[in-house]
Amino acid sequence: MISLEEFESQLIQINTNNYLQELSLCQSIQITQTRIHIITDVPVHLVSKNDQLNSLEFNVIYSQIYQEPLLLFRIWKVEVDSEFGCTMKTIHIDNEIEKLIFPETLDEFRIGLDLFQLDNDMTSSSSVWYNIHPCDTGDIIGGKVTENYLERWLNIYLKRIFSL
Repeated sequence: MISLEEFESQLIQINTNNYLQELSLCQSIQITQTRIHIITDVPVHLVSKNDQLNSLEFNVIYSQIYQEPLLLFRIWKVEVDSEFGCTMKTIHIDNEIEKLIFPETLDEFRIGLDLFQLDNDMTSSSSVWYNIHPCDTGDIIGGKVTENYLERWLNIYLKRIFSL
């Protein structure tokens, strides 16, 4: 577990240390006071399973309920409309998303598909995001020590799972 204050403090450290700049497939990174937003190219292991996949979009936010970071992600794909000859970028929805995302050795993570409202503005609309359920996060990360907790979390949830 990590407190909201510690989460926000560690966001600042990650931004200051340029910790995420080393992500090899990264197109853009934005770190605010409350979240990390990343867009990356699709890793090779995913492209080999579906060549329409175009990019991955991530948000790391804080779960007040679980008192843990929460990883939201979307997979974008490119489709060609043969009737009109145009290219469309849409969210890839897959009933077997675990088989697409996880290497065979990773089965301890549960993925859900939910609506999330990322802005605190109550007038903004919700959007569809996959999320890796945070219920076992403390055990996976080693939740007793909060020092560098978010960095350890990013190593597992972004770098290990998505091979970024």
